Amino acid sequence: MRTRIWAGFTILGALASAGAAEFGARLDYWQSDLSGDVKVEDESIPATKLTHSELGMDTTEGIAVGEVFLRFGKALEHRVSLRYFEQSYDGQSTLTRSVTFSNLTFPVTTPLSSRIAFKDLDLRYAGDFWQEAGNRTGPRRADAIWGIAGIKTLDLGIELSGPGVGSVKESQTAPLPVLGLGGRWGWGGHFSLEAEAAGLALDISDIRASFFEALVGARMDFTPNAALSVGWRTWHLGATFDSTTKVDISATLQGPYAGL
Repeated sequence: MRTRIWAGFTILGALASAGAAEFGARLDYWQSDLSGDVKVEDESIPATKLTHSELGMDTTEGIAVGEVFLRFGKALEHRVSLRYFEQSYDGQSTLTRSVTFSNLTFPVTTPLSSRIAFKDLDLRYAGDFWQEAGNRTGPRRADAIWGIAGIKTLDLGIELSGPGVGSVKESQTAPLPVLGLGGRWGWGGHFSLEAEAAGLALDISDIRASFFEALVGARMDFTPNAALSVGWRTWHLGATFDSTTKVDISATLQGPYAGL
């Protein structure tokens, strides 16, 4: 997989030689808030749903989102990017009812420790199918509308443990195709507004998942290769893992971000 990624970037670098090309990196700080629930179900037990508040999770966390990218083409209308973030949430609570998770039962009044962890690796291509005509002053990028296509690999882990009961952990990795749209509109030589929305669904074997993410923000370009961005980002995952125990997960991360 790693060899294929680097081979892809080598090919794109050769294509870029026919026009302009820019390599770059970006780091965002995302002050996100988690909401969601986990439902476990077995043929021998009724469905049990636990919300993030019942798990006693500290749901407000800062997330670092890193990205490297290559722009190429005569008007820099093509972009390939690799983006990554990871985050975990821990909780402490006392059960008010018994819970069975992956064939392990936690009785009522059990002091329950829990952890939910996400890893998101996103490889995507974005290509402008419309750009502004004419000249503009300043370093800001041209007004544009672009299409998005890529692959997002999500790694999700859930762990529950209780004294005298033991611990259990479920983890799954799923590749999700991503399709979307984005746009940028600017004024003057330095300021612009940007928005993107992307997502899709997957149904293979014992995994069913849907994903959606969106952001809207303002951008100030200091130079052609340096800019400050601020805005709001939303990330949502709904997934069902259906093996011995059926696990349904719904998770939403959202909040403001700032980046360079």
